[in-house]
Amino acid sequence: MADPRGPAAAGSLTQRLFALPRIVPFYGDELVAVQQPDGTIFVLFSRLCENLGLERTSQTRRVQRHAVLNRGLMALDVQTPGGVQALQCLKLTLLPLWLSGVQASRIKPELQEQLIRYQEEAADVLWQAFKPQILIEAPPEDRESALAIGQLEQIIEQSKAMQRMAEEQIALIRRMDAAARIVKTIQTDVAVVQVRLPSATHPRTTSRASTPSCTAASRPRATA
Repeated sequence: MADPRGPAAAGSLTQRLFALPRIVPFYGDELVAVQQPDGTIFVLFSRLCENLGLERTSQTRRVQRHAVLNRGLMALDVQTPGGVQALQCLKLTLLPLWLSGVQASRIKPELQEQLIRYQEEAADVLWQAFKPQILIEAPPEDRESALAIGQLEQIIEQSKAMQRMAEEQIALIRRMDAAARIVKTIQTDVAVVQVRLPSATHPRTTSRASTPSCTAASRPRATA
């Protein structure tokens, strides 16, 4: 029986693909990730922001302004309890780069330790969750290449994160050196002022030795 909506509608329905999410436990949180037909893994961006207490809209703008991150954030059709929805997802290989840019000052104090766990382990935990499936689905000749590329991409992103941290540390040291020089100058000026104060507040007294006195020659002689 022909589809009453016509062949074009039927074709678009059969060609639409959606991803089945996988929930990965992570230190009491739930990470939601999906895998594309080509094997690329994406992480549900809204869940990441929610877990870390971040405002999703501002984080989305930050990603979109970033020259590298904006290439890994995209809307994917994901199966949810409410049906298939287009949700923003971040490419797993870019997760360390995004996390490295999250400022601890924007995180609630009780979540700062969790942020460190995310920065150190989240990408690896998600990779391990999908690793068996990737190895089974990938052609034998592509397995080693896929693993090598994934590891090299992680090394690149971690190197960039370390570079940014080093630059921030250098800037901090320079600011501290400048502040130390200012404090030293102030201390020198105060010492100079303290040396000058006694001479200004305590004028010298006239010595009795310098006071002219009457000599014998100047006293009148007695008459005989």
